[in-house]
Amino acid sequence: MELDPNSAEAHNSLAFASFWGSFDAATAEHEFRRAIELDPSLSRAHHWYATFLVQLGRAPEALVEIERARQLNPSSTPILADKGLILIQAGKAEEARALLMQLTASQPDFIPPHRYLAENIYFPEGNYAGYFQEERTVARLRHNATAEKTIDAEEKGYNGGGLHGLLEASPSHRSRSVRPRSWICIRRGFRSRGSRRERRGTEVISTSPTSDTTSHWFVLAWRSSFDRCIRIPPSANL
Repeated sequence: MELDPNSAEAHNSLAFASFWGSFDAATAEHEFRRAIELDPSLSRAHHWYATFLVQLGRAPEALVEIERARQLNPSSTPILADKGLILIQAGKAEEARALLMQLTASQPDFIPPHRYLAENIYFPEGNYAGYFQEERTVARLRHNATAEKTIDAEEKGYNGGGLHGLLEASPSHRSRSVRPRSWICIRRGFRSRGSRRERRGTEVISTSPTSDTTSHWFVLAWRSSFDRCIRIPPSANL
């Protein structure tokens, strides 16, 4: 960027690195806006800005940006997949479900739609059969035999002990007890007002309580470099 301060790509890359590398939201937003100002037709800037906004809980703004990215690059599968995720956070789960299922059918080897369906739709709504199926697909596409064995263990745990059994079978909880907490996940972008962020290897979590008092978030960080935030239904007796 020192060589070309008017490069939209440079500002966009700096914005991405500022947030995902340093969690500096103020710098990231400034740089994303500057990138878009310099080149309003840069679809990647709108795409990355959208994913940034949803991390901050600003889903309506994120929808505007991801739709602009889609208009600029309508054939981009990553943009469509991330639109599905943003739709979920915007409370448009059925629209998201339709889009993500369409992507899994048309692009069966593309991992994100499978993962979004598993973690952000099927698990929260209690469709554990769908959750296991999609997670197995993710493990298979990653050629990760260990992850497949983990899914088998989780399914066995669920069949024997319900949701509590599933969570107990997950590797992330073998070293700490499973009990309702107010965990929320920075990686997935739920509100973290006044949060204390921690880094534990690839895990980035927040220990602040959410505004949702009827349910809890559990950080399930395994099988990938991404934190996994699973919403435990209020009816779950853990």
